[in-house]
Amino acid sequence: MLEAAAVVGHGGFGTTMAALASGVPQVVLPLFSFDQAINAERVPAVNAGIHLTGGLGAIDELPGALRRVLDDPGFREGVRAIAAEISALPDITECLPILEQLANGSTGDPAR
Repeated sequence: MLEAAAVVGHGGFGTTMAALASGVPQVVLPLFSFDQAINAERVPAVNAGIHLTGGLGAIDELPGALRRVLDDPGFREGVRAIAAEISALPDITECLPILEQLANGSTGDPAR
């Protein structure tokens, strides 16, 4: 569990998902790869934070964006809803029978 008031990141999957799963709003400033830009676009789409564009050229916008994420309760509400959805997902161990079945070349019901 992440314990922070906000997260500033580059949009990498690990940091982005850790913040979402922990219910922490974020400011995302993608720097160099396509996946960072995609993750950065999705964060505000689900009301979980702010996406800054322009790479390092947008660094001057960071303090204002961070202040907005901290002050606007809508971001906390949005990201907490996402965190609740993530926590309601089945446990990863429930995938094992399906993965074993796929590895064995079977496509039938894993409960059998």
